[in-house]
Amino acid sequence: IEPGWVMKMGGAGFENEVVWGGVNIIEATSPEIICEVWHAHRTSERDFNNRRKTELEKILKNINYKIYKCKIDKKFPDILYGLELIEEFPKNILYREHYFECDYLFIPSEIQI
Repeated sequence: IEPGWVMKMGGAGFENEVVWGGVNIIEATSPEIICEVWHAHRTSERDFNNRRKTELEKILKNINYKIYKCKIDKKFPDILYGLELIEEFPKNILYREHYFECDYLFIPSEIQI
């Protein structure tokens, strides 16, 4: 991977482990990272999902990355109409109600969008 490349990451609920597993490559090359971050599938999973998202926020902050939420229209889920800088992932939500709000872009902090 060369600087300026984009990395697409799919963790299927294991986003934290995928980032930690690739942290040496990420720190060495500073790629922009496209990632789906899953929401809880059941009400009983909300607390666990919230903790995982908080942990991922800390991991990204530790490696000097910012989080951008991909703004996608629920009616046209294949169209990206913007990015929103966020400090925290949305918490306490269920995938079935917000399936179109799982896509994120992680950008090295020194890059301005």
